[in-house]
Amino acid sequence: MWFSVPELAELTGVTQQAFRKRYSKFLGSWTSRKREGREGGGGREYAYESLPKDIQGALLTAGRVTQCEAEAIAMGRPGGWQ
Repeated sequence: MWFSVPELAELTGVTQQAFRKRYSKFLGSWTSRKREGREGGGGREYAYESLPKDIQGALLTAGRVTQCEAEAIAMGRPGGWQ
Protein backbone atom coordinates (compact mmCIF):
# COMPACT_ATOMS: atom_id res chain seq x y z
CA MET A 1 0.00 0.00 0.00
CA TRP A 2 1.40 3.32 -1.09
CA PHE A 3 0.56 6.85 0.06
CA SER A 4 1.59 10.28 -1.24
CA VAL A 5 2.59 13.29 0.85
CA PRO A 6 -0.71 15.07 0.02
CA GLU A 7 -2.64 12.04 1.32
CA LEU A 8 -0.52 11.74 4.45
CA ALA A 9 -0.65 15.48 5.16
CA GLU A 10 -4.44 15.52 4.87
CA LEU A 11 -4.67 12.47 7.09
CA THR A 12 -2.57 14.08 9.82
CA GLY A 13 -4.42 17.41 9.54
CA VAL A 14 -1.50 19.56 8.41
CA THR A 15 -0.46 21.25 5.20
CA GLN A 16 1.87 19.47 2.81
CA GLN A 17 4.57 22.00 3.68
CA ALA A 18 4.16 21.36 7.42
CA PHE A 19 4.21 17.60 6.84
CA ARG A 20 7.39 17.79 4.78
CA LYS A 21 9.03 20.01 7.41
CA ARG A 22 8.08 17.67 10.26
CA TYR A 23 9.21 14.51 8.49
CA SER A 24 11.93 15.87 6.16
CA LYS A 25 14.77 14.02 7.85
CA PHE A 26 12.87 10.73 7.51
CA LEU A 27 11.38 10.96 3.99
CA GLY A 28 14.60 9.73 2.40
CA SER A 29 14.66 6.60 4.53
CA TRP A 30 11.06 5.57 3.83
CA THR A 31 10.58 3.04 1.03
CA SER A 32 9.23 5.01 -1.91
CA ARG A 33 8.43 4.90 -5.59
CA LYS A 34 7.68 7.47 -8.25
CA ARG A 35 3.98 8.37 -8.40
CA GLU A 36 2.30 6.93 -11.47
CA GLY A 37 -0.17 8.73 -13.67
CA ARG A 38 0.93 12.16 -12.54
CA GLU A 39 1.06 14.62 -15.44
CA GLY A 40 4.14 16.79 -15.38
CA GLY A 41 5.96 14.27 -13.21
CA GLY A 42 7.03 14.76 -9.66
CA GLY A 43 5.97 13.27 -6.44
CA ARG A 44 6.64 10.05 -4.65
CA GLU A 45 4.52 7.50 -2.84
CA TYR A 46 5.65 5.90 0.39
CA ALA A 47 5.15 2.29 1.47
CA TYR A 48 2.89 1.78 4.49
CA GLU A 49 5.36 -0.52 6.22
CA SER A 50 8.14 2.09 6.15
CA LEU A 51 6.03 4.89 7.66
CA PRO A 52 6.34 5.83 11.35
CA LYS A 53 3.99 4.06 13.76
CA ASP A 54 1.99 7.26 14.41
CA ILE A 55 1.16 7.60 10.71
CA GLN A 56 0.43 3.88 10.37
CA GLY A 57 -1.98 4.22 13.31
CA ALA A 58 -3.66 7.23 11.71
CA LEU A 59 -4.12 5.30 8.45
CA LEU A 60 -5.64 2.42 10.39
CA THR A 61 -7.95 4.71 12.38
CA ALA A 62 -9.06 6.51 9.22
CA GLY A 63 -9.91 3.20 7.56
CA ARG A 64 -7.33 3.65 4.81
CA VAL A 65 -5.74 0.38 5.94
CA THR A 66 -7.66 -2.48 7.52
CA GLN A 67 -6.47 -4.32 10.61
CA CYS A 68 -6.05 -7.46 8.51
CA GLU A 69 -3.93 -5.60 5.94
CA ALA A 70 -1.79 -4.04 8.69
CA GLU A 71 -1.20 -7.44 10.30
CA ALA A 72 -0.35 -9.05 6.96
CA ILE A 73 2.15 -6.28 6.18
CA ALA A 74 3.68 -6.56 9.66
CA MET A 75 4.20 -10.28 9.06
CA GLY A 76 5.90 -9.66 5.71
CA ARG A 77 2.88 -10.45 3.55
CA PRO A 78 2.07 -7.12 1.86
CA GLY A 79 -0.24 -8.89 -0.59
CA GLY A 80 -2.44 -10.07 2.25
CA TRP A 81 -3.36 -13.53 3.45
CA GLN A 82 -3.80 -15.19 0.06
